[in-house]
Amino acid sequence: MRILVDIDNTCIDSNLEIIRQYREYTNDYKIPYVEKDIGWDFSPVIDSNIWDGNKITKTFSSKEFYNNVKLKNDCNYVLNKLISLGHEVIIVTKPSKNGLDLRIDFINKNIPNTSVIFLMQDNF
Repeated sequence: MRILVDIDNTCIDSNLEIIRQYREYTNDYKIPYVEKDIGWDFSPVIDSNIWDGNKITKTFSSKEFYNNVKLKNDCNYVLNKLISLGHEVIIVTKPSKNGLDLRIDFINKNIPNTSVIFLMQDNF
């Protein structure tokens, strides 16, 4: 069976890294980060007058993001278990064009033994 797995906030803690960078650059720690309260709406934690959607999108194209983002606990264990059971695991991601090479490198180094499907920004 082919199993498609999204990378952002499924395999890696994307939101946590975006919020970490926002706080580092702004020194704004007023509102605690609670993962279940965020989703893709960062407004409870990030002041959009300081960091708007364009800044968040650019973060996904930065080396800093890929140098610091962490895999979720047991990500590789679960994916490798699925592979060992005979399933094909395919990572699905929608990278920004500027961050494509960084994302490919990150997946190859950190989520081995998987295939990747890229959904490009222009398709949406």
